[in-house]
Amino acid sequence: MDAKLADLIIFTIILFSGWIIEGFWFDIKRKKHRLNVKNYLLFLVGPLASTGFAIYKLGSAAVYMFILSVFLGALCEYIVDRSYTVFFGARLWRYYRYSINGDTSYLALPIWGSAGLAALLLARIFLKS
Repeated sequence: MDAKLADLIIFTIILFSGWIIEGFWFDIKRKKHRLNVKNYLLFLVGPLASTGFAIYKLGSAAVYMFILSVFLGALCEYIVDRSYTVFFGARLWRYYRYSINGDTSYLALPIWGSAGLAALLLARIFLKS
């Protein structure tokens, strides 16, 4: 197996394992899924661990891509929801906690960063080095 493909697979496993662990936590506890600091940090285990893996494998390029993805992802989310609201008079989604005008949230920023790193790792497979 190609090392670049292996890196992408490991990144994806780490990313989703955090969300699976968080889901099992709530199944075991049989609690409602409410947002608090502990639950949010548990939710971020996968994205932050996968980011650490990407930084280990890619170095500073991963840090730059993470930061760029955070800003571009949040900007795109904001523009899409604003545009839909202006054109159709209804919202696609609404954030209530730490929101930026209800269109995006500061809590979603690490997820956008992880998505950008996944795209970078995927692009590495198809680009010649």
